[in-house]
Amino acid sequence: MGKLLEVEQLCVNFEGVAALSDVSLDVDQGEVRGLVGPNGAGKTTLLNTLSRLVRPARGRLAFDGTNLLGVRPHRIVSLGMARTFQNLALFTSMTVLDNVLVGLHAARRATLLGEMWRSRRAREGEQAFRRSGEEALRLLDLERLAGHRVADLAYGHQKLVELARAVVARPALLLLDEPAAGLNSEEKDDLVQRIRTIRDTTECAILLVEHDMEMVRRLCGRITVLNFGRKIAEGTPEQALAHPDVVGAYLGGMHARA
Repeated sequence: MGKLLEVEQLCVNFEGVAALSDVSLDVDQGEVRGLVGPNGAGKTTLLNTLSRLVRPARGRLAFDGTNLLGVRPHRIVSLGMARTFQNLALFTSMTVLDNVLVGLHAARRATLLGEMWRSRRAREGEQAFRRSGEEALRLLDLERLAGHRVADLAYGHQKLVELARAVVARPALLLLDEPAAGLNSEEKDDLVQRIRTIRDTTECAILLVEHDMEMVRRLCGRITVLNFGRKIAEGTPEQALAHPDVVGAYLGGMHARA
C-alpha cells in the first residue's frame, strides 16, 4: 500500500524554542496511524503544521504527491485532508446538520451570483451538499439528531458531530486530535467502532493523536512516540510502548490517563 503522507526531518521553533526536532513519519493509504506522547510532546504542533497553521523552520511535507509547504491553509481540505481539534469548535446555536455542512464549505463551487439569484445550479448544489451531510450523519448514527441544536446535545454526541463534520467531504486523510478526551468508557468503546466504520466505509487514512493507550492499541497498526518534540520510538504499539526510552521517560504517566 502506497504512502499517502510523508513527513521528513520536520523542525518547528516557537521564539527560539524547538517544538519539533527532526521528526519523520509516514502514513499509508487506509492506515490508522497513532501519534502519542505526554502533554507538550509536540503532537498537536505536528497536526497544526500539516494543516498549514504553523510554518516549519525546515523539513519536507508531502501529501499524495503534493508539497504541502506550497499550499495555503484554506486549500488543505480541498486537497483531501480534514481534522478535528482537542477542544470542540462547533457552532452551538446551529443545528447538527448545519454544523456538518460547514465541513463542505471549502468544496463549494456555486458562484456568488448564482447564490444571489438562486439559480438552478446553486439549488442543485445545495441539495447535493445536504445529501452529503445526511450521509455523514448516517455513518455516525446521528441522523435522528440532524435538526437538534448542538448546544442541546450531550458532550459525547457533540464530539461525534465534530467527527461527522470532518468526514463529510470524504477526505483521504483524517487528523484526529485527542477524540476520546472527556469521554467515559462506554463512549470510548463506541468511538472506537465509529472510527473503524469510517476507515472501512470511506477507506480514508487516519492519523490519531490520543492519550488513551488502550484505544491506541485497538485501532493502530503502527505508532510514533514523541517526547519534548523528538521521536523516541516507532513501530507496533507493543514494540514502541516497550521501548526503554518510552518506559523510562513517561509511560507510567500515559497509563495513568488511559
